[in-house]
Amino acid sequence: MVFTCDILDEINLAKAKTCEVIVTNGIKVPVSQIPDGIKIIDANKYRIEGSWHAYQEDEKALQKIRELVPQLFVYKGFDLYPALLKSIYWTNFRQGYIDVALEKCGLINQELINGDSGGIKDLVKDRILTTYYALSRGKEPHKKVPEMSGKSVKYLFVIESVLLIQFWEKLIDQFPPNETGIFILAEREHIPKEMIDHFRERGMSVFYEEVFPDIKPPFFNPFSVPGAYLPILKNLLKVWGGIVNFLENMLFFTQGDTRAIIVNAAENNFYGHILAQLRGKANFKVYNTMNGNKFATPNNSDAEFDAWFVWDEMLKDLLEKDCRLPVGQVVNIGGHLMQDKIKSHSYGHTLPLSDQQLEKMKIISFGSCRGRRKDKIDALETLYQWMKNNPDTILLYRPHPAEKREDFFLPEGELQKRVILVEYNPDTIKQTLYDQLIISHVMIALGSTVLLEAKWADLPAITFEQKETSFVYCVDEKYIWHCKTPDSLVERVEGILSSPREIQLNRENRESDEVARKYADYMIKHSSITN
Repeated sequence: MVFTCDILDEINLAKAKTCEVIVTNGIKVPVSQIPDGIKIIDANKYRIEGSWHAYQEDEKALQKIRELVPQLFVYKGFDLYPALLKSIYWTNFRQGYIDVALEKCGLINQELINGDSGGIKDLVKDRILTTYYALSRGKEPHKKVPEMSGKSVKYLFVIESVLLIQFWEKLIDQFPPNETGIFILAEREHIPKEMIDHFRERGMSVFYEEVFPDIKPPFFNPFSVPGAYLPILKNLLKVWGGIVNFLENMLFFTQGDTRAIIVNAAENNFYGHILAQLRGKANFKVYNTMNGNKFATPNNSDAEFDAWFVWDEMLKDLLEKDCRLPVGQVVNIGGHLMQDKIKSHSYGHTLPLSDQQLEKMKIISFGSCRGRRKDKIDALETLYQWMKNNPDTILLYRPHPAEKREDFFLPEGELQKRVILVEYNPDTIKQTLYDQLIISHVMIALGSTVLLEAKWADLPAITFEQKETSFVYCVDEKYIWHCKTPDSLVERVEGILSSPREIQLNRENRESDEVARKYADYMIKHSSITN
């Protein structure tokens, strides 16, 4: 028998003890607790193929549901299907990894036990929940018109978090203040007052998202949808209100003199699809910036921006060829918005290291990931063992912002003193990262954006992924290396540390706004009325 589960925890391990094979996306129990006779298959190795499989299955399910209850896919004449598809993908994409792993490993016809399925209980719960949504009649939203202060907003920045304000700080400053608006999706108490004051003092308009609790899906017959589609329908109903809420907010701005709406990483969510619907009835452009590493996965496909800015030709080629984006939509602007800031950063002493440690020790930074992936466990066990024989080393463990404490482990005994957990909050997340990039001799990560930031800081970087092809598009064996086994990881670390780079704590370079200027020039030029 074959047991499948998203995360192998103690409960799932107890269920799987009579099985010969376990297919999972992550392991939450000590490997020593897994019986010797059970084979573990890491479904994460099939992330690319698995994500496309999940996306295609979601498409089939949504098309069927749309045939049965079409009223869920239209709101005020706008087609919600593309936005719903992108949102639904994030609710079940990891199941796609498992499905493809079963197929690739020849297990698809074996007797399967799904550890994440509640069987008939889940079916009953989904039926009750979807019936509740179907019978909860919504109301026409009462719209509060944002205070415009008599100003015309031509350029609108949609902001979800404090981090995005920091990311966009220099870019926003390039736009005419009296024509620029800041639309904040996050609750206002989560945004520091001084950040808002900065924009207002420059003469920019600041708006907050209006939340419409009365918006609910239209009435439909829940029993018209077969049980096989209930999990997808349930997830659809959960995201429906957020999508329509965003649409209602954006309707206000698209009825005026808006020329451009700027979003960030909106390829991952429904914002771009909703704005594309609105753009069809108004004259404005939609521009998308982004943070870092990209994979050839479907969340990066079907984008509908007027321009999606990237910083090199390799990334442009990946999006056009592997993610099937039309030629012309992806624009290589020639730089990343944080690149200048990283290169000019001086050490801010946000890390718990003494001057003596900075001077004498070889420092390894480890940029982690969410979940308890096998690659992470293997890398940490290998590095901790290696460090025991290399007393002149320190490891800075940097958790992923979404990583839980139970998803990683720190060493015991004397080695605890040389493995330091980097702690941060939304206000210090970038400061601590840039300090790590300044004082480290090598960065190790698991296919994440931090590898690109290390490259921009001229810090040698390693991605540890036990698969033939890395998820990092720009592995070049010059700045970023791909290690596929624990032994090759140790060998590469030793090679880099044998000739460690010179650490420069203070940099005299003044921070530049050259890259931000490139972005702004493009947007302003291509958003003119004549275009």
